[in-house]
Amino acid sequence: MRLRAATIALLAASAVLLSACGGGTVTPAGAGSGSESAAINESKAVDENKAADSPKIEAAPVEVADTLDGVNQLGSLTKDFKQAIEAGDDAKWQELSRQIAGVWEAIKSDVQAKSGDSFPELEQKVNEFLAAAAASKADKDLLIQQDYELYQQFRDLGKVLTGEAVQAN
Repeated sequence: MRLRAATIALLAASAVLLSACGGGTVTPAGAGSGSESAAINESKAVDENKAADSPKIEAAPVEVADTLDGVNQLGSLTKDFKQAIEAGDDAKWQELSRQIAGVWEAIKSDVQAKSGDSFPELEQKVNEFLAAAAASKADKDLLIQQDYELYQQFRDLGKVLTGEAVQAN
């Protein structure tokens, strides 16, 4: 009898506690509570710190006549990069990654102004590629994949800058 009374009391207490946990107000999607916003902001700060702590490529000084010239250079450099990495020429692909970083730095602000909504994605891909190239142990398959994606984006950007139509991939 005592066991039964204790079990009922335990179940009743559990029910009260559980109903208190689920009885809060419902907020619309995206309107998170203050603690949720704080958690999201903290997560963003952690991501930014990771990016700041990740290895960096030292950009090689390069001359770029204009944005289109820079985009064309990036297309050529990404082709050469793929050939160098496939040939196992570590010194060559590492130098090419520095040149890619240099050209990108030279034209980045112009690309942002001229490419509109596509800039954040392109910038992210360039940054991911350069971080992968700077890693102490490079994943060559990943670099080839990222290089190919960049080549396509630079090719498409060149078409946009010259007024050609870009086909969806």
